[in-house]
Amino acid sequence: MNTETIVIVGGVAAGATAAARARRVNGHARIILLEAGGYISFANCGLPYYLGREIASRDELILQQPEDFAQRYRVDVHLYTEAFAIDRTNRTVLARRSHPHLALAEEVSFPYDRLILAQGGRPVRPSLPGADRPHVFPLWTIPEMDALDRAIDSAGSAVVLGGGFIGLETAEALVRRGLDVSVIEMASHVMANLDDEIAARIEQELRSRGVRLFTGRRAATIDAGAVILDDGRSVPADLVVLSVGVAPTVSLARDAGLAVGPSGGITVDEFLRTSDPAIFAAGDMIEVPHRVSGRVVRLPLAGPANRQGRIAGTNAATPATSEVSADAATDPASGDSRWLRYRGALGTSVIKLFDIEAGTTGLSAGVARSVGLEADTVTVHKLHHAGYYPGARDLTLSLTYDPASGRVLGAQAVGAGVDKRIDVIATALAGGLTIDDLAEIDLSYAPPFSSANDPVNIAAFMAQNRRTGYASSLTVAELDDAVERLSGIRPDSSPAGSASDGTVPDGRAVAGPTPLILDVRTAEEFAAGNVSGALNIELDQLRDRVTELDPAQPVLVHCAAGYRAHLATRILRQHGFQTVINIAGGFTSLARQAEIHPFQTVAVTEYQQAAAPQCGASGAGTVTTSDAPSQGGSTVASFPGDEQSGPYTVGMEPGTPRGFDPATTVVVDVRSPEEYREGHLPGAVNLPVGEIMNRYGEIPTDGRRVIVYCAGGSRSEYARMVLAQLGVAGIENGGGLTQIMMKLKVM
Repeated sequence: MNTETIVIVGGVAAGATAAARARRVNGHARIILLEAGGYISFANCGLPYYLGREIASRDELILQQPEDFAQRYRVDVHLYTEAFAIDRTNRTVLARRSHPHLALAEEVSFPYDRLILAQGGRPVRPSLPGADRPHVFPLWTIPEMDALDRAIDSAGSAVVLGGGFIGLETAEALVRRGLDVSVIEMASHVMANLDDEIAARIEQELRSRGVRLFTGRRAATIDAGAVILDDGRSVPADLVVLSVGVAPTVSLARDAGLAVGPSGGITVDEFLRTSDPAIFAAGDMIEVPHRVSGRVVRLPLAGPANRQGRIAGTNAATPATSEVSADAATDPASGDSRWLRYRGALGTSVIKLFDIEAGTTGLSAGVARSVGLEADTVTVHKLHHAGYYPGARDLTLSLTYDPASGRVLGAQAVGAGVDKRIDVIATALAGGLTIDDLAEIDLSYAPPFSSANDPVNIAAFMAQNRRTGYASSLTVAELDDAVERLSGIRPDSSPAGSASDGTVPDGRAVAGPTPLILDVRTAEEFAAGNVSGALNIELDQLRDRVTELDPAQPVLVHCAAGYRAHLATRILRQHGFQTVINIAGGFTSLARQAEIHPFQTVAVTEYQQAAAPQCGASGAGTVTTSDAPSQGGSTVASFPGDEQSGPYTVGMEPGTPRGFDPATTVVVDVRSPEEYREGHLPGAVNLPVGEIMNRYGEIPTDGRRVIVYCAGGSRSEYARMVLAQLGVAGIENGGGLTQIMMKLKVM
């Protein structure tokens, strides 16, 4: 009978998983679990959701009570027991056991045959003045959550230091609890691991919920009621949450002489053994190979930690003469046992923030290039399921691939239905699939779930078109380089004049004609926001007006999202134009990118922003670009006039009361939430056409005039017909955005 002793240091994700798996593999070994805190196997990732009361009961976070875990798995669980040294020669762990409520402690030792280190990491506490104040909180354990929860009840404002996963989830929780919330992030945008365009959509969502963002800034001091930024501004803060990163807990391993790698994590082999073959390690404290780049990285994520715990538990508990898995690798140390092998991670992750999701897997183009890989990216903006089925919402998907082989390298997404698409592409990465494989992959389809060609398929189609040259495209992140390359900009030129005299916006002179930027959207869409100097020719007029263009001039084409521009590139190529490139993602991507990193070669013009329509507002030709919450999903629309009265006077001289009066008129924008956010008629309420059948009851039937509009008039006419069939009488089709502005005397 095998009576080996397995000691596990750390009892949360990787540690508890390793203990349970070790028992399932070996029913006779003695298994000892040492946990420095008072809880094992708790839902660390769920802490913000309890703070926001999306998880109603605190008990739901505690997945296993220590006594239940000990009973089920016959594991000796030692709480409040912190390992402080490893005697590798005598195979003994030295620990300090304390009392949870009394100032009592004792030193104890635990002999082992196999040792598993699973201590995870700890939030970084920045070394800035005031970081030790009592109103400053980390959020990593149940007691830390409890302390923050108590503080929220008496606070009115909060600052979150750090705009990563935990920081933003905590920011949402604090908003849900009624606090005024600010996020300070030293990178140029929140979620620094995401591309600018994807992060910009997250920032839009946060701002629409009232979260103040201070990006590209550092906290200099934490005072009693405020955080002072490095530029001297003061941000109100009754409480402060620290979320600036997680550092691996490696002091125990380092002091024991175990190898620590360049990323700061413990070095392990494919069997998760450290430099001492009797000691295994798993979870946030180790570094692992990235399955796409091949580089060694640290990826502190719950999924990999749990799977690593399973493998470490298996290998530590496997008797030397047994076989664990028919497809497991042979352990080169023992020569005859069968162990599980860890092949690395992809960094797949997802986050939910209010009504949107964002996720990533594999590598972005920038990261891929930084490790020596060739990479191209395409971006698509689609609905997450069939547009005619109620509830369709926006989804942005970026797909990165190797242009030589077509191998998929990674993906990022934001909007609705993100997890499904990211998981599909993560599977493709694990299988080494190409964009050709993704183009043909047979994904499930029914109108409530997807479209006949899923956004994953569409992204792969676009990548094929770019790779083969059938339809050239570039991302908004590549736009500046493309304009400079096509223009032949002389980098040593002195500043000269303005963009109209042959220079780019920063004044650098160009050696020849700049590329033409051709906008093939409708005139109404163009009026709501455009690239300065772009030529607007609607797609359906392009064949008739192609002679207005110079076939020798490079043409960069865009629409709202990419598809119409793709059709335009084909038309121009068929008319002899040689250099025609689709700006992938269209104006949607251009506007988002400009929010994070303004372009150097082009200027994106959007109309003056207004967070909410105000009585007596004025400004010629104003189109509101609002940070108000999207009306998508299950949110109930708030129609002007329900809470306030008085005419919206837009675009007229003060004292000229023209516009529309919400007491007598309701205006409904039936475009997508994304189009609505980019620019809409002040006072209009967003009710996407795909949600009309489910939400038509929200439209007032109190005798007020109801007008619907969209971008060009077709969706609003469809909405009018549907509403008429549903018994909502008297609906008027206001046409496109420009038409309704003229109709209501807004222009």
